[in-house]
Amino acid sequence: MEIWKPVKNLPYKMCFGCGGANEIGLKMEFESNGKQVRSFTHIPEHLAGWSNLAHGGVLATILDETMAWAAIYLERSYILTKKMSVEFLKPVFVGDKLETRGHIIQKISNKEVSVYAEIKNEQGTIVAKSDGIIALFTPESIRKFGFLEEDYLVDFERVVLNQ
Repeated sequence: MEIWKPVKNLPYKMCFGCGGANEIGLKMEFESNGKQVRSFTHIPEHLAGWSNLAHGGVLATILDETMAWAAIYLERSYILTKKMSVEFLKPVFVGDKLETRGHIIQKISNKEVSVYAEIKNEQGTIVAKSDGIIALFTPESIRKFGFLEEDYLVDFERVVLNQ
């Protein structure tokens, strides 16, 4: 039996995918078995595309977020998505209960990993999948960009990277 444990995040984050403080975001929460991450989510009505179909960009965001958290948690690293490709396989409808899973395919170098994520519907059918390259950053190297506040970086390192 697999043991899944919650992946800690900062509750005040405004990230559209995983930020608990973003009122219109997806509020994705992750858990890990040490080899992969997963999240359970649904597409709210305000993120519809055609009629009652989920918007493809939102599905791509879910996949990106899952690949990102696979790298963040499994590599204990700051990350930025460098490249991703998405394949939409089946329609996804607003309100569908979805499970997404992601893992690292290969560590390319100390600065990059190859990742994979998939979204399954309630029937267990893969409805979308993605692979990509995630760039890895040390705390020192991410600070050089200057786009994240020091208080945020300190909290992220304390809560997320050191779990």
